[in-house]
Amino acid sequence: MTSDNGFGYERVETVERLREFHEVVGTVFVGGGPALDAWVDAFRSRLAVDDFRVATDRGRIVGTYRSFAQRVTTVGAGSVPTRGVTAVTVLPTHRRRGILTRLMADGLDDALADGAAAVTLIAAEYGIYGRFGFGPATDAAGFRIDVERAGLGPVGDVDLRFVTGADYLTASTAVHAGVVIPGKVSRPPTEGERRAGLLLADVPDTTHRVVLYRDDLPVGVVAYRVDELWEDNMPGSTLRVVELLGVDADAERTLWRFVGSVDWVTKVVTGPRPVDDVVGELAANPRAVVQRERSDHLWLRPLDVPAMFTARTFAAPGRLVLDVDDPGWGRGQGPAHGRFVIATEGGAGTCARTDEPADLALPVTSLPRLWTSDDTVTRRVAAGDVAEQTPGAAARADLLLFSPRRPWAVDGF
Repeated sequence: MTSDNGFGYERVETVERLREFHEVVGTVFVGGGPALDAWVDAFRSRLAVDDFRVATDRGRIVGTYRSFAQRVTTVGAGSVPTRGVTAVTVLPTHRRRGILTRLMADGLDDALADGAAAVTLIAAEYGIYGRFGFGPATDAAGFRIDVERAGLGPVGDVDLRFVTGADYLTASTAVHAGVVIPGKVSRPPTEGERRAGLLLADVPDTTHRVVLYRDDLPVGVVAYRVDELWEDNMPGSTLRVVELLGVDADAERTLWRFVGSVDWVTKVVTGPRPVDDVVGELAANPRAVVQRERSDHLWLRPLDVPAMFTARTFAAPGRLVLDVDDPGWGRGQGPAHGRFVIATEGGAGTCARTDEPADLALPVTSLPRLWTSDDTVTRRVAAGDVAEQTPGAAARADLLLFSPRRPWAVDGF
């Protein structure tokens, strides 16, 4: 189909087109990615399930967009249906010609028609997606641990086992399902297999995979690599955490103590973790656990505000009216525009459209952090992106929206 800007737009339906899709993504994401043949083998089965769509110029792909069915965990362990979006690219030769706008608008239209409560993505650059109504929903941070100074403590008498990739996949799937934290996304397609080394694996595969069991049931998993280093005949190796998940705090404490006990390792570094990770308080010397690279992580575009807030729980009884400004994505007023009343009692709540006077006014891009309880409303009012319409509304909202855990997406995509 040809658009007003002269480019074609179509869905990917053949393996040949899928190969070209990956080549364009690799060109735009200049850091590269998995080898072409391995990636096509991993994702060809997703053609009939995921939404691969492209922009074309004279038959060649110049822009890409992929989305897939997903669920996001709410405060209180509920969940809502969402669409995860990834691989959004436009070739440098075709920037600022409406391609990104068309791909995103078509994708959002379809997500809304499919009944998704929201659309999610991980933003490579901060300034791109706000104009489509996306806003940060969770933060994440990496950690650097000086093992010798930290004093993470002994592992104790536990059942830890090095396992094969297949056994790791079985265990990590079960553990991932048992992790309950706001903002968690359902495991993206092929992600479990990739971390297990069964798809898109490094050759040779240098990842070590360990499972923590209780009564022969998996309750935690950790995958890691070690960069070996010796200086002056003394070890100084760095352990890089690929994945560390436990179904409860006790399991995660055990896994952190394990990675801090691996021979010859003097430093542990991680990728994105929850900003309130237990490792920050586990060390005898907390100064030896440094939080680094803290930033926004999961972004969310609200579509169905009543569905989103009705699916979560609340910490206090009360009533709160939100006035949301949603200009949409260039095709009229957005679906999250208007006033919504949240009424809570006994931990549960309802959310519906209303004509009542507003307590808080905010743009749609600020709604995700309120929904996941990633930040206090009082702080967002101080920052200027939420406006208090009723005196004391921010404090009341903080009581209603309180969550004992900061949200975390767990996986990227």
